[in-house]
Amino acid sequence: MCIRDSIGSVQEGLKWLEFTYLWRRIRVNPLAYGLKITDVRQDPTLQAARYNIISDAAKSLAEAGMIRYNPATGSIDTSDIGRIASHYYIEHISIIGFNDLLRRQDGSWTDAIDLGGAFAVIASANEFSQLRARMDELDDLQKIHASLPRLVQKARVVGDASDETSIQWKVTTLLKAYISRIQVEAHSLVSDTNYIVQNAGRIARSLFEIEVQRSHPHSCSTFLMICKCIERQAWDFSHPLGQFEYDFPDAVRLQLETKKPKLSLMQEMTAQELGGLVHNQRMGGVIAGLVSNFPLSLIHISEPTRLLSISYAVFCLKKKKKIKLTLI
Repeated sequence: MCIRDSIGSVQEGLKWLEFTYLWRRIRVNPLAYGLKITDVRQDPTLQAARYNIISDAAKSLAEAGMIRYNPATGSIDTSDIGRIASHYYIEHISIIGFNDLLRRQDGSWTDAIDLGGAFAVIASANEFSQLRARMDELDDLQKIHASLPRLVQKARVVGDASDETSIQWKVTTLLKAYISRIQVEAHSLVSDTNYIVQNAGRIARSLFEIEVQRSHPHSCSTFLMICKCIERQAWDFSHPLGQFEYDFPDAVRLQLETKKPKLSLMQEMTAQELGGLVHNQRMGGVIAGLVSNFPLSLIHISEPTRLLSISYAVFCLKKKKKIKLTLI
């Protein structure tokens, strides 16, 4: 509630705590929450205990950079990171971990991050802390990693996350397998993959907005690319037709990924020609229908006449504007 602008001070937090179920449980059984009999006798309303709960929570949120807390006055102000974390339901422990990974040794923020580093940051979220790698899953995880595309294998996580028994390595491997559309056979890994996919999208989106707030365009681009990869279940280097949910035969998908024909060329081809391109005439009509979903650009770029190239459409607009000014 502190990071949703509902609480502006510690005193308001004390009143808000009285309406929570946590406070009802503390009143019924204070010993279960670390209080002593002497504390209850000396302070029947447990105002000191409530103050400690609110102040400790405010200090933790301030450490994560989610709020600005002044212990002297008790004032609480929400930060942009706190609003983003509240919107995407990100735990403050996860925000602290993100800050540690995105900060350099000298204390400054990292303004650029590669694909492997971005996956490591996402996998470090506290939401995945229970997904420990079991010994009987290591062989399956190694096989899945070996089946990933070469470009994805090169984007390996570094540091502690590179340990094949770590949670980060398991999370990144299963997430990459989902984007690559690799079938996971182990039942436990299937369940873990579903959980990872359900949470990785919102975590990546929150990191994107955090980097936008920090004015880091390169990091923004990386996290936004991962968001789109998770949503479309396709890599940025994959063929554009791979983002559709149509279940292509393996041979057709292999032909598209190997030849990588341009959409502009495919839009000019007939269904029969598209079928010959992928060596499957039955898929020609399907591919033609999917290709028609992409907009066809009619604006052509002219030859550069100065240091910077200018589109023909913009050139015509400028010329038309110049003629009007001359007539006036």
